[in-house]
Amino acid sequence: PSVKSSLKFLRRTPWARAEVESLYVSTFKRGGPSENV
Repeated sequence: PSVKSSLKFLRRTPWARAEVESLYVSTFKRGGPSENV
């Protein structure tokens, strides 16, 4: 799906936004996927 449709979906579903936010937080806490390779 495109970014625009994804954002529209996330705006309509609070739980999906929480999932994405937690995913981003865990990714940044690890230092990013590219740094761990």
